[in-house]
Amino acid sequence: MLVPAEGMLAVLHEDLERAAAYKKAARAAATHRAYTSDWTIYTDWCASRGLAPMPAHPEQIAAFVANQADAGFKPTTIERRTASWRLFR
Repeated sequence: MLVPAEGMLAVLHEDLERAAAYKKAARAAATHRAYTSDWTIYTDWCASRGLAPMPAHPEQIAAFVANQADAGFKPTTIERRTASWRLFR
């Protein structure tokens, strides 16, 4: 794991705040709400099985996808749910 040098985050604070604002503005508010909901669904699923959400192992992802498919969710919904993970890791 790469650890920032001491003091680096303080120097980059304003730039990092702007980067976070750009990231947030890149998606509609409804998309952010959906991603937040998707992440909660996934973490609840993990918790119910005693699993850590991250790192998500391939078998864990496959099991979650199968669970969502068995529950009747459309492939596009399942794809969005797994895509939301990159925002929360």
